Amino acid sequence: MGRIGYGARALVFLIVAGLFGLAAWTAHASDAGGVAEALERLQSQPGGKWLLVLTGIGLALFGAYSLIEARFRRLHVDLPGTD
Repeated sequence: MGRIGYGARALVFLIVAGLFGLAAWTAHASDAGGVAEALERLQSQPGGKWLLVLTGIGLALFGAYSLIEARFRRLHVDLPGTD
């Protein structure tokens, strides 16, 4: 669940980074987009409807993984001077 979720999140962030790079290359700040623009770009691809569905499922899995991790993760901190 975590691997698929991180993969979907990485895909969206990669597209956003590409949009930022394009905006920097062309020196048009208005070309830089966010997550909404990245998802629109996915949808405009051939088979974009299915890419968007798979990305949405992946992001939902990432959210579920994050909630499970937050609930069950235990942090062990060794403080100096305590035994």
